[in-house]
Formats: sequence, structure tokens, C-alpha cells
Amino acid sequence: MLQKFVVDNKAGILPYEKSVLDVFRERIKRAIQKNQPISFRIAVGFFFFEGFQKLYPELKKLYEKGLLKEFKLVMGPETRKTTKEVLEALKSDAIALNDETFNFIKKLYDQKIFDFRIFLERNFHIKLYLFEIGDEIEIWAGSANLTEAGLEENIELIVPAAALTFEEKDLYRKFFEEIWKRSTDEVENLKVIDIIREASLSEVVYLHPRDFITNLIKILGKEYLVKNISADLSYLAEFQNMSYYLCIERLNKYGGCILANSVGLGKTDVACMIAKYYKEMGKKVLIIYPPVIEEHWKRTLKKVGLKESDTKLLSRGMLQKSDFDYEKYQGIDLIIVDEAHHFRNPKSNRRENLENIIKLNPNSHVLLITATPINTSLLDFIELVRLFNKGKYKERLESEGIILKMKEIEHDVRKKFTNKETIKKLKELIKILSVRIEWPDLPIYFKEDLKKIANVENIEEPDVFPVNYKYDEEIARKIFDNVVPFLSKLNFEYTKLWEKEYKEDRNLIWWYKWRLYKRLESSITAFKISLKNLLDKNKFLLKFLKKVMTNPEYKEETNLFSKERLETIKNTFLSLKNLERNKVLKRIEKDISLIKEMLKNIQNIKNLEKRDEKIKKLFEILEKEKKPTIIFSESRDTVIYIGKRLKEYGKFKFALAYGGEPPIDEETGEKFGEVNKEKIEKDFNQGKFDILVTTDIMGEGVNLPRADVVINFDLHYNPLRLIQRDGRAIRINNPKRITIYNFEPDERIDKELELCDRLTERVEDIISTIGLDFLIWAIEEGKLEEVSEKNRKRTIELIREYRHMLATKHPEELGKKLPPTLSKEDKVLREFIKFWNISEEAIETHAKVYNKPIFTALESQEETKYFIVFQYKGFIRSLGELVFSENKIEAKLSKSELEKIKNLIAEKCLEMDKESLSVSYGRKDKLTAEIEKIIHEEELENLFEGIELHLLTKKHKEKILKELRKIKEKIFPEKEKERLRKILDEIKALGYQKVLEEPKILAILKYGKN
Repeated sequence: MLQKFVVDNKAGILPYEKSVLDVFRERIKRAIQKNQPISFRIAVGFFFFEGFQKLYPELKKLYEKGLLKEFKLVMGPETRKTTKEVLEALKSDAIALNDETFNFIKKLYDQKIFDFRIFLERNFHIKLYLFEIGDEIEIWAGSANLTEAGLEENIELIVPAAALTFEEKDLYRKFFEEIWKRSTDEVENLKVIDIIREASLSEVVYLHPRDFITNLIKILGKEYLVKNISADLSYLAEFQNMSYYLCIERLNKYGGCILANSVGLGKTDVACMIAKYYKEMGKKVLIIYPPVIEEHWKRTLKKVGLKESDTKLLSRGMLQKSDFDYEKYQGIDLIIVDEAHHFRNPKSNRRENLENIIKLNPNSHVLLITATPINTSLLDFIELVRLFNKGKYKERLESEGIILKMKEIEHDVRKKFTNKETIKKLKELIKILSVRIEWPDLPIYFKEDLKKIANVENIEEPDVFPVNYKYDEEIARKIFDNVVPFLSKLNFEYTKLWEKEYKEDRNLIWWYKWRLYKRLESSITAFKISLKNLLDKNKFLLKFLKKVMTNPEYKEETNLFSKERLETIKNTFLSLKNLERNKVLKRIEKDISLIKEMLKNIQNIKNLEKRDEKIKKLFEILEKEKKPTIIFSESRDTVIYIGKRLKEYGKFKFALAYGGEPPIDEETGEKFGEVNKEKIEKDFNQGKFDILVTTDIMGEGVNLPRADVVINFDLHYNPLRLIQRDGRAIRINNPKRITIYNFEPDERIDKELELCDRLTERVEDIISTIGLDFLIWAIEEGKLEEVSEKNRKRTIELIREYRHMLATKHPEELGKKLPPTLSKEDKVLREFIKFWNISEEAIETHAKVYNKPIFTALESQEETKYFIVFQYKGFIRSLGELVFSENKIEAKLSKSELEKIKNLIAEKCLEMDKESLSVSYGRKDKLTAEIEKIIHEEELENLFEGIELHLLTKKHKEKILKELRKIKEKIFPEKEKERLRKILDEIKALGYQKVLEEPKILAILKYGKN
């Protein structure tokens, strides 16, 4: 029995299926076998020529055998189009033809075998195929157009008109002939064959601007700009959504991104949106989070519609373990790291384990989240970027000069010569590789949001007043005069033990001492409590290490150190010789003695709290204003102390808000407390209390528009932190002028400059502590020409000037010093998307792969210019500026213009190649050095061609080195070489190879006058 088939393009619905292309091929094959001529009469919608290109080999065979009698084609638009639109569609369709296929069509056309016409009377939905072999006529009809997709890819259905009489078949033939007569071989006074000739010879594909932008979005990999995430994210404003778009853009382009938005602009929300996007693309996501905010991450994942099981969650504390099994995390596509500044130290356990996870997934994307990408060193940002300087993305970073800039910045800092050029390069890196949207950006870049939400275009600047405070002479003498000598003698011995080897990190110790001093500046009470905590830590450690000396297996649990950190301290201590161990213990004993002495000085001051002039100044402000007020302090202990004093004062309704507070060293295992921010927010706005005393825990994610006064009880050096605090009252939906009071110490008790001068060896340490904003201000305002030891005194003097400026000016004036990282390209594309109403579905259905560059032209009031997209070495790159325009213009691209564009691309590629050749970047470890040595000695360079050794995991290197050592021993060298070759092939399969290719133009947008 003859097997029946359904012609549905092998959709996989039934076991017996064929494609439309199979129907054509079988008829052609039958005609050749019977040696009978065949005629084709086809009526379909646009497009046709890509289908003809597919049939070309079979049709050519027919023609060469003299069996192709006739090929008549009628095409028509399925929806009503103007003749100009039909002309554009025809040109776009004919682009699919290569020179060989067009010449074949032209030959058939000249011999009157091939002819085609356009039906323009009305919408044309016909899909009719008539095959005539000898005297036999077959009639097929259905849904398939004569396109590549219609022939093979889409689920289509065409069926034969079976059991027809000769008269009925002749009726279909007459129907086709009548359609043929009513069609035309001209469009816009141009012969169709000439239109096709011109299009097939053109080096570019002209597209309507709407279709061009649709395809451009696909080419640039920016589908995320129209991605419909299946969760309700309407609670986010456009400026928050923009962070999401920017991160996706950088992740796709560079394989990594640093999300450094101001507090309050939803970094966790943005990260969870990105996780959702990757999840919906079928990709695997790993989130590395600080243990203290585990619940916050879980709540936010739920908010965007993800379950905990949709991602892998990994506590940062696990990465501190020396036996951490990173191989469990193979196959990850996106790695999100919260509080990424904790991974800036390249020699820490957690950094090494994170690097191994990343190296295990060389093509993964890495999203690093931190509000402080520069923390204790100007090199912190570069250390973070190194985390995604890997795999195929390394070559892009090299070719764009990013790696060279990193190397130059590092050279300047290490040689203690930081100048304006260094800052310029660092700012360029920050702009390229991070997303940094800040509160001052809102009225500049998102006025529509301000208008929509608050019906304003700007946020009013507040009135800012400095509050100078001091203490009486006894307090100043016994505490403040002694604090710098005290801090200078502290050893912070345990910080030298908590890495793999005993080492004194002077920069880190300076940082901790400065933090301790800032506790004193916050309040004497906070300083006293921090001293007690430090005393407890040292007393515990002294007792613990003495027991460890006699019993190396001794273990003890404490909330003063995390379990992993205490284990590392113990192992490092045991690795020392007895003489060194005893010295460590003596230094701990010395710290205990120093701390006790300082505490005794404080405790000996009678009626200390009643003599607190800083609190008295605070009460004076509250009495004067008598308005809803927020009081901010960096210290939880200060917040509790203010609350105690307010209760004693008895005149104000108040509430306190604080979570946990990181200790001086930020390394305990203690979890932070939870704060019901929503209840505090609601109660304050409803007037249940008038004074809110809080840490920066209420500096983000809450709306407190009832507040008319903001008091910074201690002044943060980061203007962005101050902006975030002010932003609780100056809300986008409730713009108003508020009053800000900034406390600053009197010169008599201000010991910070003395601290900086006496305790730091390098001026860079001071800069890093005060912050990048200070450095940029000092250099760009001409206060400093360079940061070097010869300018040490001037740098220290500028700290007081900078702080006074923070106390007296609105912080937005300083917060604008770093460039915004908003992607103009993304913003312009979103304007096009909104104007043309381009949807995710439109990109899926209308974006096509063309064998030539796509081209369109838009109106511009300026001289002719271009936006060019091309592919080079595996990456999509662009030249020129993308500018929004509503109006298209009639314009062609001449051969001379195309040559000019090719020359511009060639120059750009040459420039990128020079950048790549000028730098080979990455720290060379001992394993890599030994591998390279043996490769050179044994002349094995050809085996390692294209492999980036320093990007491999430690286990990969060990595996390679093991085989290389065997080759070097020359026992069975060829056998070992074969084993090595297999290992390298496996590594290459993981994506450790370089990708090379010639530049290819993909899209050209021409701007000109109409």
C-alpha cells in the first residue's frame, strides 16, 4: 500500500510528514526520470526569491537537461501596501539572490521561460502551486509561501486537490491565467526584472527604518530592551529599569558588569530582574550573597516571580573555606556577586574560590554588585574587573584598550604618581564597565519620570547648615588628645593571621584604625562600645591561641569571629615558629593593655553624658525646628545613645531604626538584626512619632515625605550617601525644599588630619579612605596636580576643606564628579522602540539574517554621517553615533560611500589590533610560569596555540603540568603528548580559545538632510 504523507514541513506532529521543498524536489525528480518537460505556475505572497535560491540547484539541473518548460510566478502583498512599499519589499526580497542565481533568472527571462508579475488590485492571500509534467497537472494549495521558512521551517500545510476532472483542473489553470493578466510587470514605472537586477547587484539591503531598527536590535543583541519579563515590575520607575538594560548590555558586550548604583535605586531588584531574564532564556544562575541579607535576597527573588529553586544560592561565608568544592558549580551562565568589594583582595580564600568558579565557566557572565567599587585602594576597581577578564571576552577588553588603561592606572598608583590623566583613565573604565545611576541623574536624564510622578522637572535644592560642636577641655584632653597616640600603637594582630600566611597589611590596618576613630567622631559612647568589643575579641583570641599552642586540635565557637575565619587564624598561627608565636601573643597582650588604658580614661570622666555638647546642639536644633525630622548616624550605638537621651529629655515622640552594625573588621559571624522598615515608614508618615533616629538602614527603599528636616549627626565623606539620606524626605513624588543640618567637629577636637599624617605611610591610603569623590574634586578643581608623597601635606590639609564643603553645600554639587554610565545607544534605541511600537514578538518574527549589510536613511539637520555596525573577531562593534529621528529620507548608498565606510572600519580594526598587541595582561602564578617554561624547552607551542593559560583553573593547570613533566622526563614522550593533546582539546571545548575572523559590515544607518 502506497504510504500517504502530510506536507507540514516535518512538524513532528505525525509519523508521516514531508516539507514543501520535498514536494518540489519530487516533481522535479519525476520529470527528469520520465524525461518530460515540467511547468510551474505559482501564486504566492511576498517573499519569493529566497525560496528560489533554495530551489536553484534542482531548477538548474532541469534547465540543463532541457526539461524546464515554463516558470510563471505571481506575487502580491497580503496586506494593503502602497506601490512604494511594494517596491521596497521587492527590493528587499531580491537581495536574497546571489550573482549566479540572478544570472540564471535573467537567462530564463530572456528565453521567455521565466516570468513574474505583481498583483496590486487588492490584498493577495493566495498560496497556489500548479505542477504540469507532460500531460499531467497537479494542483496544491494551502498556507505556505515560497520562502525559505515556507519551504522547510514554519509549520505550514499544503494539500493536493485530488480526484479532479480534466475540466476542473483546466478551471484552476484558467484561474491562474486570469490572475496573471490582471497583474503587472512594472512597479513605480520600473520593470520588475530591472528592480530585481538592481537589488541583486546592490551591496546593501535597503530596509524601511522600522524594519531596520527591528533588525538592528537583533544584530546588537539588545533584545532585552523589549524583553517582556513575566513578572509585574510596574513598581519600578523607568530610571530603575534603565539599570537593568545597562547591565544586560555590558554583560553581553564584556562578559561582566559592576552594578554600583546609589543606595535606594534598587540594586537587588535590578539583579533579580536580570536573574529572571537569564532564567527565562533557559540559563543557569548562581547568586553569591552576604549571609546577613539572605532573607532580603529571597524576598526580592519572590517579588520578581522567581522561586528559590530557580537559582543556586551560595553564602559568601562558604567561599572562605580552604576546602571549598568549586567544581559543583560547573555549567553556570550568570554569576551574581553581592557586596563584591569583599572580593578585591586577590590573595584571599574567597577570591581564589570565586575565581575558580568563574574559570570553570569561562563563557559565563559575571554581575558584581557594590556601592563602593573603590573601597580601600584606587586599584579595587581594577581587581574587580579582573574577575571577568576571561575567555572570549578578554580579547574584546584588550582590543578596546581597556586592559592597557588598567595596566597604566596600576603603574601610576604603584609608582605613587596619580595625576589628572590617571583619574581620567579610571573614570573612563568606570563609565565603560559599570552601571552607576545616581540621584543627581534623575532630573538630568529622566525628566519624564519626574513629570509623570511628581509633575515637576527638577528637585528643589535644600537649605544646608553646618553645625560646629566641641567638648569641654577635660574631655578634649583625656580622650581626643590621646586618641591618635593610642591608635598608632594598636597592632590589630588578628588581621595578620586571617589569611593563609602571616602578613601585615598596613593599608587594611590603617583602614580599621580610621574606622575606629570615626566611631569616636560619631559619639564617645559608640567609641567606648567599639573599644569593649575590640577588647573582648583580643582577650578571646589570646586565650584561644594559648590553648591551640598546647593542643593544635582545640576548637571553640564564638560570635566574635566566623567559624571559617577562626579556623584560618588558628592554622596560620600554627604555621609560625614558636618564637614568632610568642611575639604574636605579646602584641595581643599589648593591645589589651592599650585598650584598657583608653577605656579607663573615658570612665574616669565624671558625668560624661551630661557634658555631651554634641547632644545639646542636637536638642537645640529640634527645639528650634519643631518639625518632622530624620536623624542619621553611621553607628548603631550612637542611634541607641541618642534614643536614650531623647527619652530622658522627654519632649519629643521618637522612634529608633537600626539593624546590625558591621564591627571594625567586618568579619564576625554574627547576623544583623531585622528591621520592620515598612512599619516604621508607615508610622512616621501617619504622624505617630515626629523624630526618627536611624542608621543608613533607613537610607534606602523607604519613602518618608513627611520629613522637613534631615540631620546628619555624623558626616559621611561620600556625597552620594548624603544624597541618599536626603532622598528619604526629598522624594520624587513629593518634591519640596527641606532643611539639612550637618554636624562637623571643632578644630580643637578634630584629630583626623593628625591621624592621617601620623598613621599612614602612603598618601594613596589616605585618598582611598576618604574616597574617590575627594580625589576627583581635588584634582579637577586644581587643588592638586598629582597625588604623590611630595604633595602629602597639601593632600591632608584638603581633607578638612573638603569636609567643610560637604557640611555647607548640597552634596549633589559633588556627586556629579563621576560620569554617568547611561548608555546613549540604549536610550536612543528605546526611543525608536516606542516610536515604531517594536515588540518582542516583532523582533522574533521580522528580524532576519541577510547575506548583505542592511541599510536605511534618516533625516538629520547636520551634514551626512553614519552609524555603522560590524563584526570583528567574534564581537559586534559599532562606529559613529546612533541618533533618534522620526523622518526617513530617500537616499542611496553609493559605491564610493561604501568604500569610505570600509576604510573607516579597517582603520578601527587596525587600532584595536594595535591595542591587543600592546598588552598581554594577567598575573602569572607559579604553575603558569612552569608550564610556559616546559612548553618553550620542549617546543610545544603549536599544541597550546590559542589557549590563554592564566585563565585556566588551578586543577586544569595541575593536570597539564603533570603531563608536561612526564614529557620532559622523555620516558614515553609521544604517548604523553597524545594525552596532553586530549586534555587541551577538552579545555578548548570549554571555550578557552581565541576567536578570530575578518571584519564584516552588518548594518549602515545614513543621516542626511531631506
